[in-house]
Amino acid sequence: LGIVSSDNGGSAWNFNSPGNNYPLRGNKNEIFEGGVRVQSMIWGTYPPLLSSRMIGHTYSAGFVSIFDWHATFAELGGWTTAGGAEDDHINNGVNYLGDILENRTARPELLFVSGSGSAFLLNGTYKLLEAVPYGPESMNRPNLATKLRGHAWPVRGASTELYFASQIEVASSASYPSNEATCRKQNGKYTVDSCGRLLFDIEADPEESTDLSGSDVELLNQLIDRLQRAKASSAGLVMAPDSDIGPDGTSCASAPSWDIPTCVRATDVCQNEDVVGGSCAEEYGFR
Repeated sequence: LGIVSSDNGGSAWNFNSPGNNYPLRGNKNEIFEGGVRVQSMIWGTYPPLLSSRMIGHTYSAGFVSIFDWHATFAELGGWTTAGGAEDDHINNGVNYLGDILENRTARPELLFVSGSGSAFLLNGTYKLLEAVPYGPESMNRPNLATKLRGHAWPVRGASTELYFASQIEVASSASYPSNEATCRKQNGKYTVDSCGRLLFDIEADPEESTDLSGSDVELLNQLIDRLQRAKASSAGLVMAPDSDIGPDGTSCASAPSWDIPTCVRATDVCQNEDVVGGSCAEEYGFR
């Protein structure tokens, strides 16, 4: 059995990495759909796969996490839990392969909490985001025209310079969605008070273009309550914060041995600048 997937969406705002997540909104290292929603392919000679009615078709009954693939292969390889706190963290993932092969609803819910303070809850077809920055952020880097957080990046044209210039013009519009003026970090983390919340029906609106937080207050409050209770029970997938990245810019040196962190590489952000000890490294929390 083989599974081809990815740990994140493409890097669209980088001159040297012309990734594209169209038509989804967002970028690598962001929790909009363009940053976290990726394609997967299953193939092989695994007997339940060969007999599945899903051969040649696309799974459409729900969603899974990359952590679930880890749990799937662990279980297929004969791993069994012994219980305890360490296994609770390993078992953030669940083997949903049987559901996928029958196109049944697999994971009903997913909580993801970033070390930056941002978080999202997927519950059925709804996605609640909190403490998420979106809008223009001037980078002043030689390889980055600007970082448009939560931007719906179109397919890149032949001229990189013209492409970025056109997107900066789009972001200059008075109607462009942005919380840049208020969204700030407090004690190293973005806060709900300054950044607010967003609510989307990602089945009807996978592009996350219509915020429902102001129109369905009852649903919003239900999901806020569910997110807070899930956080309290640690029933989520936690991304290691930037401060956990080692001096080489690639390892999460201070993460627990049982954790499976999603590391942000210093070189992804700082490019060819002085990654360790330079101004860029200091600004983004790399030590």
